[in-house]
This record gives sequence, C-alpha cells and structure tokens, in this order.
Amino acid sequence: MKRDVLNLLRCPACGHPHLLAEVFRERAGDEVQDGILYCRACRTWYPVEDGLLELLAGDLVYHDDRARFWESHADKLTPLGLHPDANRLESDQSRLQRRQQRHFDWWASNDQQTYTAYEQTPFWIAADRIAFAPWRSEIQPDKWLIDVGCAQGRSTFKILDLITESMKYWTVLDVTLSIL
Repeated sequence: MKRDVLNLLRCPACGHPHLLAEVFRERAGDEVQDGILYCRACRTWYPVEDGLLELLAGDLVYHDDRARFWESHADKLTPLGLHPDANRLESDQSRLQRRQQRHFDWWASNDQQTYTAYEQTPFWIAADRIAFAPWRSEIQPDKWLIDVGCAQGRSTFKILDLITESMKYWTVLDVTLSIL
C-alpha cells in the first residue's frame, strides 16, 4: 500500500477524515508491506498485510483473520491504545452488507462458474461497453485513479492500457462502497 493513499481515505466505521498509519515493515518506494491504519476518533483499526489494506469495519470484518493479525502484532497494537474487538460495530445496513459480502465471497470460491466466465455473458459484455467508454475518456496522465471495491480487479483490466507511469493508481480490495 502506498502511503500517498492515506490522505484520500476516511474511516469506514465513523467517517473521520484522518487515518493514522503504523508501519511494521516497508517496501522500497515508500510502500507499506505490513502494518495498520487506525482512526484517531473511534480507534477502529485496519490491517495491511503483504501490501494490501483491508478497509472492512463492523460486521463485515473477517473476525478470525483480525484475531490472527492481532495475535501476531499485539505487542505493537496494544501500546497504541487499540483493542482486538474495536472492529465489532453494528449498523443499520449490516444485514444487507453481509448479504452482499457473502455473494462476493461465493464468487471467489465458486468452482462451477468463475467470475471471469460470468463477466463474459452477453449482459455483462453489453454493460461493460456502455460503462467503460465514458470512463476511458476521463482517464488522463498525471491524475489519480483508484479502483475501490474491485474484487478481482475486473475494472482495472478494462483500462490497464491507459494507465501511465506518471499516474498514481491503486486498487483497494475488500471495500464495500456504501461505507466510504
């Protein structure tokens, strides 16, 4: 995860505009390999593992994964005043968001029809033609581009030929758009 993305993010749990970073391990080029982002307002924390930020909060958190992460890094997280259960927040939209999450998790582990095969159905081919043409015309060199909630990066592949070296580009996995 590039540190530059920090000033673009809000806490999904409370909407606070400033997330703080605690870096455990860095890559070259000012990229966070492992660490956390956390909200100074509500104290909710979000892990970064292998360069990927997981911006899930509340009922959308994969609690077993967070518990494993906490256990591995408790010595670094506890002094920050963070708690292992800080991510257990309830909201009015939880039921629908969990349903959406289960749907996408099903596609990720479906051995009968892949998402790639699904997106090649006539409906999605037509929908993509309508959606991506206007987006492609908006992509310019030296601009920021972020693909939020990209799952397998489907949108990224549709515009990959337009991404230049001067462009700041990220894909953010596992984010539910309604919480941003």
